[in-house]
Amino acid sequence: MNTATINKVDPGDASYNMDNKQEVEMLESEKPSVHYVEDASAEAEQDMRGQELTGYEDLTLFQTLKTFKKTSLLCLAVTFTAAAEGYEIGMTNNINANAGFNHSVGEKLVDGERSISAEQFARWSPLSTTGQVLGQVGFPFISSWFGRKYSLLLIWLTAVVAITLQSSTTDNDRTWAASKIFTGASVGAIQTVVPLYVCELAPTKIRGSLISLYNFWFQLGNFFPPIVFQVLKNSNREREWKLPVYTQWATIAIIGAVFLFAPESPVWCAQKDKRDRGIAILQKLNGGIEGYSAEKQYDILRRGAEYEKAKNAEVRKEHWWNIFLGTNLIRLVISTWTTLAFQLLGLGLFLSYGSIFYAAAGVEDPFLVVIINNCVTLGSILPIILFADKIGRRMVCLVGMDLMWIACLLVGVLGLLKKSSVVNSLLVFFSCLWTLGLQTAATAAYGYLAETSTQSLREYTSGWAYAVSTIFGTIWGIMIPYMLDETEWNWNLKTGFFFFGIGAFSAVGGWFVLPETARRTPAELDELFARKIKPWRFHKTKTATQLAADEASRREDSSNI
Repeated sequence: MNTATINKVDPGDASYNMDNKQEVEMLESEKPSVHYVEDASAEAEQDMRGQELTGYEDLTLFQTLKTFKKTSLLCLAVTFTAAAEGYEIGMTNNINANAGFNHSVGEKLVDGERSISAEQFARWSPLSTTGQVLGQVGFPFISSWFGRKYSLLLIWLTAVVAITLQSSTTDNDRTWAASKIFTGASVGAIQTVVPLYVCELAPTKIRGSLISLYNFWFQLGNFFPPIVFQVLKNSNREREWKLPVYTQWATIAIIGAVFLFAPESPVWCAQKDKRDRGIAILQKLNGGIEGYSAEKQYDILRRGAEYEKAKNAEVRKEHWWNIFLGTNLIRLVISTWTTLAFQLLGLGLFLSYGSIFYAAAGVEDPFLVVIINNCVTLGSILPIILFADKIGRRMVCLVGMDLMWIACLLVGVLGLLKKSSVVNSLLVFFSCLWTLGLQTAATAAYGYLAETSTQSLREYTSGWAYAVSTIFGTIWGIMIPYMLDETEWNWNLKTGFFFFGIGAFSAVGGWFVLPETARRTPAELDELFARKIKPWRFHKTKTATQLAADEASRREDSSNI
């Protein structure tokens, strides 16, 4: 296989030097005529970075999906576990508006009926956040030391404990509060580990689409809890609030089955030099593909891992905290940007406290509004997933965040108007607009979390990125109940102005921070960051791998003449 490259290209170095200045200019401007230098050492150097042509670079998205069907099905099954996460989060969010749950655990009396107070919400939120941060920051270490599969099984066990505590809650909120820690831990861990696992297994051409399926399954799971509570309300069985809690055991059973049969990540095997195990996994997943060599593909992964390890050793970057140093810090900021932006653009208002928000705004049936928003979610995600890799992460994410930002402003304006059926109808419409923006951006956000970091620091980067977002989510979790409570701050719909103001930083700044990572291998991204390419120029810049592929294609065309 021809792996000719441009002479002396070294994207792993912090400084990107080339003897021939003309070649540098052509790399960045993508001029069609490129001076290629055949050099055995350059070819070997490219291989050491894992930038070797695999023979599958020219496949389309659907051809790649068909060729790697077994791996794709595995990724599909693993991302499906996000439905359980979405169902669990939806359950704990929507149950807050259930009259029976309020009667059981509420501490505030309203017209003789027990109701959950803002103080209770303020107590629960930090507990949930503590668990979530522990899952997001702690599980990357477990994933790195013991493997991805071990961490997946531990996630399942944590979720079992959480649902057991929820099912045991009686007439006070102490047991429910304790369950928040384990619920948060399982959710935080699955958010960190599952996209990482899929990123390491999925073929490059369809990696973004497969990672985006995580968001689809999450939203599908999140779709059903408000329907369950709506059915309870319509059948006058709101006091039987534990029935929806018990249904979570079905999702736990599905998670356990998937995680039990999921193999270890070949990338982790390469990082830990477990050659026989890594080759066996690759052979089991892709051995039936014509011309596929598990040994060769493992060697590419291993060379990439060895190259990163050698570079880290040169500058003493062998510890997890190096995510805060040099270009790793830039990559951490990019990974953090999207999830943090969601928090600044009203995630807690429209999603976490959605049913409470709509009830406070005077909507007669808040669960129905949540269901409508969920329908918008499911209707918008699939088309975005299908075209995410073709359009690219950057534009999809930025347009989505701008939609959320505008929707916050429009909702705030409604707060200046007198309550009426027209205002409620507009609120539903603007909420749907916000939801459309969220799902558009979230489809790309999981890709940024899983792809942006270097391979050796990926689990730590994604964990810390999620943790920062979660901490901000805790702040809103404490503040939003006071914003909406008529006996407290009573901001009501004018809360939209607050998130429009603080969200401006992320919505506008994203255009200068977020690069295009679609259809790039980890080694190619290492090269682009090492060359300090501007984020808005990533998609226009050719890497050594692309130039080698172009040269191979040119040679093939020449030989056919």
